[in-house]
Amino acid sequence: MKSTLLAWIPMEAVPLLFVTAGIAMVFGLRGVAAGFAATGLVAAVLPVVFGPLFDQLPLWTLYLVMFIMIAGLGFGLAKSILGGRAWDHMVGILAADVVRWTFLSAFRLLAVVIVVPLQALARRIRR
Repeated sequence: MKSTLLAWIPMEAVPLLFVTAGIAMVFGLRGVAAGFAATGLVAAVLPVVFGPLFDQLPLWTLYLVMFIMIAGLGFGLAKSILGGRAWDHMVGILAADVVRWTFLSAFRLLAVVIVVPLQALARRIRR
């Protein structure tokens, strides 16, 4: 959840991350300082790297990336609301449903492929 919140930091606040890292070093919090410094570096470098890449991609891929990001935010929100174990249980049930649907749809397709021609043949014989 922390990484999601860090994505909303504006570019004007990036120097503040380095100042906070310096203050954390003064107080001896090396791990916290390293986290703030790394976040500042990532926030400064990622737009430079991904900006031209996203400019070259077609619009549908940007919509796909946006959908994946929104789905990730929704999943994170649902996991924080439901709790870890309930979320894992729900995901397991949904995965089992997908596997069951895939398995049964193969047999349904096979039934359609076999039954439809046989019904057409039966109608032709009756006439």
